[in-house]
Amino acid sequence: MTPFYRLLMLSLAFLAVSQGLEAQDAPWCRQHSITPVSRPAAQTYSGTFRLVQKPQILLFPNPATDRLYIQLPMLQREPLTEVLIRIFTLSGDKIVDGQVPHQNGLITLSLSGWPANYYLVEIRNPQGMLLKKEKVYVSGG
Repeated sequence: MTPFYRLLMLSLAFLAVSQGLEAQDAPWCRQHSITPVSRPAAQTYSGTFRLVQKPQILLFPNPATDRLYIQLPMLQREPLTEVLIRIFTLSGDKIVDGQVPHQNGLITLSLSGWPANYYLVEIRNPQGMLLKKEKVYVSGG
């Protein structure tokens, strides 16, 4: 079995388990000896790899005019957790780089004086892991 085909089968197994099917209900799992070990949010498969679900983070509005809101649901319950926000122009110039305060999981960034342009927004956890990367258009503020 090629590595690509095995990865495809593991992906199908993950999909089946995430939809509530047991491994024995999915024929491709039986056929290729793929058995899920557990069923928590982060699935573990026979020691091959671990899939970790990234938190849902919303950036709005897009396009933005005078403010950009970043909603971080995971910070509503953990007020001391910090995130790193980096904003770049598409040419690579860094506009924002640092920890930004939040209120109940909502970050408000003022875009006053920003020229109309596309910007790349990166959100990272305190360990530096990328949580979200999204292109936002600012129509000038």
